[in-house]
Amino acid sequence: MRKPQCQWCAKYYGWISFSSNIFNAVFKGGIGFLTGSQALIADGFHSLSDSLTAIVTIATLKVSEKPSDESHPYGHGKIEFISSAFFGLLLMVIAFILTIKAISSIVTHTVSAPNLLAPWPALVSILVNKAISSYGLCVGTEINSPVIVANAKENKADAASSVASLAGIVGALLGFPFLDPVAAILVALLIGHMGYEIFHEAATGLMDGSVKQADQRRIQRLARSITGVERVAFLKTRRIGQKTWADVGIAVSPTLSLKQADRIVNEVRNALMRKFEELQDAVVYLNPHEPAAPEKPTFWKRFAARFRRRDAIG
Repeated sequence: MRKPQCQWCAKYYGWISFSSNIFNAVFKGGIGFLTGSQALIADGFHSLSDSLTAIVTIATLKVSEKPSDESHPYGHGKIEFISSAFFGLLLMVIAFILTIKAISSIVTHTVSAPNLLAPWPALVSILVNKAISSYGLCVGTEINSPVIVANAKENKADAASSVASLAGIVGALLGFPFLDPVAAILVALLIGHMGYEIFHEAATGLMDGSVKQADQRRIQRLARSITGVERVAFLKTRRIGQKTWADVGIAVSPTLSLKQADRIVNEVRNALMRKFEELQDAVVYLNPHEPAAPEKPTFWKRFAARFRRRDAIG
């Protein structure tokens, strides 16, 4: 059951995420330029990209919440997948640019160790992003929002990149200055990997990918539990933003009247709509009854039957 405060959290999540990311971007980027830490500069750009995506998240949720209309009978939920795909592509581009820059500094021997001020922004970023990520994943999971989950994953990637940059900065301060750009490369790889995951999930949603297997099994179990349903002939699901659509085919006894069969169809639909809050609509079809296929005899059964026929003849 969705908690009452989830809608409030979802309403203000975008602004909270934006504020925290702007703070991290200015703090890390500014100190990175002052201390000459490439890892910290890369981490600052990551936070800056997160602040931009937070703004897109706010705008996306406004559009996604619009009710369905004549031009959009299934609602406006797919805007969330489009925004998530944008987030993924943006992260992969940023990762590529940061990797090239770090490799260039290593090749041209323009590496210098940062000063003692550099580790602190990375440490603060880890704590802030872990909190914002946990908050966003909670909200996104509860309201089934792909764009909030994607944004929260970006904050999680930002926290991971801050861990990598902190390790590189500390290594550089201990006398291994090349570890700072190496950490920047590691940060870029983490950013790129997260971007790919977000883009892949968004692409699945845009292509009408089905819900998770566990959720499909729950739908099938509930449909089979209704009295009169002999089996679930088929199940087709697709996600459109925060909502799910389901097409369910059920088989009933051929001895039932049309009125009785129609009552069972309505019971299945009503049960699904009551049980699954994320379902926007469930269409239940009455599938033609098909008798069970006869069991195909095994090799040993065919072998034994052949000998029985010989004994009967002999």
